[in-house]
Amino acid sequence: MSGQGDRDGTPLGPRRDWSWLLGVGVSLSALLIAVWGTDAKALVEVLAGASYVLLIPACLLQLAGIAARAEGWSSLLGPAVPYRRAFAAINEGYLLNNVLPFRLGELARAYLVGHGGIGSARALGSIVVERVIDVSIAVLSIALTIPLFAPPAWVTRAALAVAVVVLALVGGLLIAGRTRGAWLIRLGRMRSPGPRLAEIAGRFFSGLQDSRQGARLPRALAWMLLGWSCAWVQFWIYLRMFGAEAAWGAAVFTLGVIALGGAVPSSPGAVGVYELAGVAALTFLGYARETALGVVVAGHLVQYSLVLLLGGYFLAREGRSVNDLARAARGLVVRPSG
Repeated sequence: MSGQGDRDGTPLGPRRDWSWLLGVGVSLSALLIAVWGTDAKALVEVLAGASYVLLIPACLLQLAGIAARAEGWSSLLGPAVPYRRAFAAINEGYLLNNVLPFRLGELARAYLVGHGGIGSARALGSIVVERVIDVSIAVLSIALTIPLFAPPAWVTRAALAVAVVVLALVGGLLIAGRTRGAWLIRLGRMRSPGPRLAEIAGRFFSGLQDSRQGARLPRALAWMLLGWSCAWVQFWIYLRMFGAEAAWGAAVFTLGVIALGGAVPSSPGAVGVYELAGVAALTFLGYARETALGVVVAGHLVQYSLVLLLGGYFLAREGRSVNDLARAARGLVVRPSG
């Protein structure tokens, strides 16, 4: 599965170290910006006055949201991958995303459901479709709620620019799927590794095509919307927990901003990036920075903790370690499997 560099660790070691340094740098920089100007005394008062009993329904909603997302991804994968396998793989992938930078967990997911089954390249195609759906919902969340808050003109323009980029991405995938034959022929005519790339690309496009079969795409969209609905209610609960005005529009808008920020491969678990995006959105809506920090940190801690528990459980049950899974995921880049 992996090349010699994976086994002896020498070629990959420096890259791993550099990625960690960059990830930590991104996290620290984002966290510094997020907490800049915070009144420490006011923050302590906000934290002391929070209704932490509301963490119970928040945790249950977090679990329900993960289950719904797993069902959505399972719908895209088709009957060849059982739901239990998809649920375990998505949690293991989320765990890897939380401890390593650059969203390596997405490759890990492709490896886990593709190895010995539908093929990793084909599984990766379904993940790309899932991510496009996810980002599209985030953009729509912002686009539909931002008019409620009378934003400055530059904010509206920025939101429109992001929407255009997402639409271009969706359009590009549709065009690529329709013209894949021509691309595969060109790759196949290239010298080594052209034929191998054509084989991998063919399976990847098959994954994209499979995701559009029958009712897979609408079913996946419905399940992912349910997952987002759980997250919206959950964020509304966090606002109530810290005594803030809990407006549905604020929850929907803020989660859309957080999702777009976290979609950029950067620090492990989007630590710092998550907090910066959430605080920026809530302070833009008029919430005090101290309240915004409490809400966002609580939400991130619940998400992070549950993923560590679930992902760690499934890794232990399968006899894997984080390093094993990371090595397998990196191996897909070095030597992709069908």
